[in-house]
Formats: sequence, structure tokens, C-alpha cells
Amino acid sequence: MRCHRLISIWSTSCFKEVGNQSLEKQNQLNKRLYELCSYAAGRSYTNDFLTSSTSLTSEEYGDNPRNFCREAGFSDQEWDKTQSLYVLRAAIMTHCLRDKQHFTDFWQELKNIFEGKLQQLIDEENKLNHSKQKITL
Repeated sequence: MRCHRLISIWSTSCFKEVGNQSLEKQNQLNKRLYELCSYAAGRSYTNDFLTSSTSLTSEEYGDNPRNFCREAGFSDQEWDKTQSLYVLRAAIMTHCLRDKQHFTDFWQELKNIFEGKLQQLIDEENKLNHSKQKITL
């Protein structure tokens, strides 16, 4: 494993470890983020951000998620092998984000929250592997 785990934001709702070509590993990352940022984590009032999730499977959506996977840099072979994309979703209901500065501030805060959650995942993995990785967005 590398000393630094680089995560890129490949859409407004997903993160991808730089160099990761495995859709299965990406799905596992998103599932773990869901566990940290949902009611499943318990004590939701202490969570800065709550999310829900869904799996875009070939059974329900055909090959439509393939394009989303391509945009994220996953090969068609990865989609063919996995046939499922696990995504996070959230509804933000406020009129305040119409203001550009409010939106910019909100987006930065949201990125900081996810950076903290991703670092939490890395810290958990470091404990298991006795490593000291840091997140870089």
C-alpha cells in the first residue's frame, strides 16, 4: 500500500481512490462511507452529514450505469464483472444555496466532512495494518 491514499472526486456524489480500477473495491468504499454517514451509524444527531444509498444494478437499470462507471474511469470489463454500482445520495433542501457564496461555502464544508470520514476509514484500516496513511483530496 502507498503512504498516501489519494482520493479524487469524480462526480458530486462519489469518491474514487486514485489508481483503483476495481469497481468492487469502489462499491466497498461507498458502502463503508454510507455506514459512517447514515442512520446506520447510530446517534445521527452527532453526524455532520446524513446520506442514503442505492445500488444501480443491471437487473434494474440494464447497462445504463455503465456510462457512469466509464466516467469514473472503470473499464467495461469491470462493469460486466460486477454488474452493480453502489452510490451515495442525499437531498439538500434549502433555498440558501441559490446564493453562489453560500453554495461555495457549503460545498467546501461538505468536502471537509467527507475528507474527515475518509480519513476515519483510513485510520481504521491503518489500525488493522499498522500503517500511517493520510488522505489527500
